[in-house]
Amino acid sequence: MRDGVASLPPKHQSVVVLYYLHGMSLQETSTILGIRLGTVKSRLHYALGSLRAHLATEGRAAEADGQARPVDAEAEA
Repeated sequence: MRDGVASLPPKHQSVVVLYYLHGMSLQETSTILGIRLGTVKSRLHYALGSLRAHLATEGRAAEADGQARPVDAEAEA
C-alpha cells in the first residue's frame, strides 16, 4: 500500500495522506491545502482509482511470480 501511495502524483498524495492517514475532514483538507472542497473530492476519487489499479497490478505480479497464497476452499466455507 505504501508503494501505491508513493506512486501517486504529489497533488493526489497530499489529499490521501491528510484525509485517510491523518483523519482530517474533507473541509479541513481543503483548508490546509488551499483548494476547493470539490477539488479535494475529485483528487481523492482519482487517487483511489490509481491505488486500486496499482494493487490489482501488484496482485497479478505476485500470482505470476508464485508469491500469492492459494485460497483454501475449506477455510472459506
